[in-house]
Amino acid sequence: MFQYYSFKIQNLLYILGILINTVLVILFSYGISYFLQEILSNGGYENLNHWGMMMLILSIIIGFWKTIIAQYLPLRFQLKKSIDISQDVVKNILELNQDCYIKNEKGYYINLVTNSVLTYGTIYKHLWIELIANAICVLVFISIAGYINLY
Repeated sequence: MFQYYSFKIQNLLYILGILINTVLVILFSYGISYFLQEILSNGGYENLNHWGMMMLILSIIIGFWKTIIAQYLPLRFQLKKSIDISQDVVKNILELNQDCYIKNEKGYYINLVTNSVLTYGTIYKHLWIELIANAICVLVFISIAGYINLY
């Protein structure tokens, strides 16, 4: 019954996708910084074509990665989780004996199957995927900032 409510190894792939998305965005920001510092300020126009192509390629990769890996797949996972839980709830409702079933109105059970499981799927995604990924990103940023400030 509780197979849908725990952390799965598959979640690590989604977390890794979010982490890679963050790294790509940081690389893009670094590229913009390089452009402003080296090319515009120092007149390094010979690197302009190379830099422009690299940033264009990186922009396309970031757009694809963010849309598919960091947004679509976790949302798909959330919806699949909600459907699985909904099926589990319906199965458990059908297995209730009559005495337990009449304790609540029929609207209570409809609410469980429709609204509550969708909310749970959203909370599951936020808790087990996005929160962990963002916490890891913060730890990495703090570690990098600490390392940079040491020297």
